[in-house]
Amino acid sequence: MEISHASSIFLLTLFVFSTIGNKNSWSRANRFSLFLGISLIFELGSITTAAFGIHNFWIFKIFLIVELLYFNYFHRDILNSTIDIRGINAILIIALIISSILGFIFEFINPWFLTILIIYFIAQNGLILLSLFKQRSDNLLQQSQFWVCIGRLSYFMLIFFIFFGANIFNDLYKNVIFLNTFLVTNIVANFLRYSAYTKSLLVNG
Repeated sequence: MEISHASSIFLLTLFVFSTIGNKNSWSRANRFSLFLGISLIFELGSITTAAFGIHNFWIFKIFLIVELLYFNYFHRDILNSTIDIRGINAILIIALIISSILGFIFEFINPWFLTILIIYFIAQNGLILLSLFKQRSDNLLQQSQFWVCIGRLSYFMLIFFIFFGANIFNDLYKNVIFLNTFLVTNIVANFLRYSAYTKSLLVNG
């Protein structure tokens, strides 16, 4: 509970910080503020349901879908910049849709959906970073999109191993060592993600 509260406070701080002094009503920073605000709502929802002993993993699933939609919009200038990038991103989305459909048809695939979704996020952020290196390498460290991608890529690469391992070994969630590893990994992943998000709010690109 304490860790969840810490995450919420961090998100709230970022949300407030990102809206201060920004006069452009629909700038990239304000669009990112919108996502941080949505993230905070989901985080608080997760804390509230956990406090009442309500199973809340579904909140995380819904949030990942929201994240999928939002960041396809947030990075649309990169994802639509060339035919190759549009094609690769379209293939990734189609593969994600197919896996979702197969999950409804074949029950054994359904537990893998989150892992597949995380793989999509890793691949998409890798694609965006590669495009940024090619297009804006002269001032890459001053690009907010670069730091957002670094944060998301770090986060999803770390939690991927948790979900992958849980899918391979179904009893892992009952193992104390695994649960502690999950907790520590999640803390580190969130720290890296939010630190990169903070940096993205400090640059001008």
